Amino acid sequence: MRSVQIRYYAQLREALKTSAEEVEVETPVDERALLERLAALHPRQRDLFLASRIAVDDAYAQPSRSWQGTELDSGVDIISPISGG
Repeated sequence: MRSVQIRYYAQLREALKTSAEEVEVETPVDERALLERLAALHPRQRDLFLASRIAVDDAYAQPSRSWQGTELDSGVDIISPISGG
């Protein structure tokens, strides 16, 4: 397990009433596993987590990509869907 800084944006930031938290994850971790872990921690926001994207080191995650320990040192950004008009 590894402690990772998770930063929230858009709808998730508002729904969780926080911009960041530390979360324990097993590494290596991929986008789907991390979103599932966060959804389990915040079940009321499950649908929002599963519709979100992950960015690591300022780049969106690729579905086949997983991260090892030190790659997560800078934290992970969770960007929930953004709507506007």
